[in-house]
Amino acid sequence: MKKIRLASNLFIIYAATILANGLFYTWWSQDKSEWPPMFLRVAAAIVIAIGLRRLSRLAWWLGIIFSALLTLLGLLVVPLSILTGALETRPYPMVDYIFLILAALSLGCAFLFLSSRSARQAIRNR
Repeated sequence: MKKIRLASNLFIIYAATILANGLFYTWWSQDKSEWPPMFLRVAAAIVIAIGLRRLSRLAWWLGIIFSALLTLLGLLVVPLSILTGALETRPYPMVDYIFLILAALSLGCAFLFLSSRSARQAIRNR
């Protein structure tokens, strides 16, 4: 139960990180084209976090899938953006790297907590 609550909190941290990065990027570029996917990811993370707090089996599965896929994506994007210099045209590339790493770490830890034996048992026994 405790690990599910920690994973839920990490999904909230992920949502706050994505929202902060999106608002920072919008402030810098005045480009609002990234808002729909940003709000979709934030809404999905919040819905999963609420479902995990309620010990929903569907939220557990969605949390596993969401966190695994986006953690893998983050683990690919960070090194590739460093190697290719994709973020170097932005005024604060270090801030972008920090947001990317924080998002990948929060979802990676959430995946580890959700895939633990105690979390699986808590969902199964619900």
